[in-house]
Amino acid sequence: MRHELDYIFRPRSVAVIGASRRKGSIGREILHKLLMYEFNGKVFPVNPTAQVIHSIKSYSTILDVPDAVDLAIIIIPKESVKEVVRQCGEKGVKGLIVITAGFSETGPVGRIREQEVLKVVREYGIRMIGPNCFGVVNADPEINLNATFGKTSPTHGNVGFITQSGAMGEAIMNHANELGIGFSIIASIGNKADISSNDVLEYLKNDPNTDVILMYLENFGNPRNFTRIAREVSRLKPIVAVKSGRTKLGAKAASSHTGALAGMDVGVDALFEQTGVIRVDTIEELFDVAAALSSQPVPKGNKVMVVTNAGGGLNRFYTPGDLMVIRDQVDWHFHDPLRGLLREPWAEGSDAAGGDAATGDAATASATAGVAVAAAAIGRRGRVTGLYDRNLARLLIEAAAETAVPM
Repeated sequence: MRHELDYIFRPRSVAVIGASRRKGSIGREILHKLLMYEFNGKVFPVNPTAQVIHSIKSYSTILDVPDAVDLAIIIIPKESVKEVVRQCGEKGVKGLIVITAGFSETGPVGRIREQEVLKVVREYGIRMIGPNCFGVVNADPEINLNATFGKTSPTHGNVGFITQSGAMGEAIMNHANELGIGFSIIASIGNKADISSNDVLEYLKNDPNTDVILMYLENFGNPRNFTRIAREVSRLKPIVAVKSGRTKLGAKAASSHTGALAGMDVGVDALFEQTGVIRVDTIEELFDVAAALSSQPVPKGNKVMVVTNAGGGLNRFYTPGDLMVIRDQVDWHFHDPLRGLLREPWAEGSDAAGGDAATGDAATASATAGVAVAAAAIGRRGRVTGLYDRNLARLLIEAAAETAVPM
């Protein structure tokens, strides 16, 4: 039995209502993307004034399409959306993506218009993404659905991405391509009148192609539902989130953008911690974490080693007294690696050394002293050969295996 969101993310046929011959228009770009991305299904342009668009037969209305339609993408004037949604219901369409803007994000009048559309959607049992959204992508080679109007086509990978901001979705796809990060599913949910980030998050939980989930949030919608769903999903797949609207100005911008009541940042950290969501502050950090989690298995415990060529960066993650730092003092010879064990709290730039222990002895000494080895800061002097790097890596791995404390 098909999941109700399969009609959006795994459709067998797509109608583009508002498809256009005019290059550069959203209606033209979405149709073009479906074809160029090689969607594995039927595509039906719908336009009342054109017989052929992009070399494909066009239909005057959705009701004129002879085949069954799973998904309809709507790019028409906001005043006509309600009636076209009703036609989709009569046709038996089960999934909608409403790209058109001019709804709740614009104020009270737009909010009423959105509610009227939502009423028709629920009357016919349709599921809808949007309005005021960027579209969706399913990069699974069996589907190859790119129902967006941006210039970037994402590559296939194991990262799922949920965003309320369409512009952010385009920027992230572009940056991900530069870094070689591929996506499984991308969902721009816009005003989330029907389908919310919670719905997509729950859907990605059971998606076999998604191993990591990224989120760009302007608000939580229903925080109670988010808490329940995020707890369930984070036990199976890591969730990494950027939360916008951390300041009054940012909250105001988010509200004017999608009508989201972003609010201040009160309680967000606590909510993420309770639900197991990894919070990052910037898009750059989002990609750093995504690159690691999408290419490596999630650690099973807290035995994590940090190897760095500088100690200053460690101060961001640990407070003084948390670290025992193993540092080489003088020589970089093959038979004289990693000399010196700092028994004092970490001090950036310190050259103090206590004892003359090899790596394994250092780990053992720190364990018996009751001090957790949280990181190994490795200083380098002069040129280091590849052979030395391999020996260094072996010593560090052995040290991590021999001590019971987190490293």
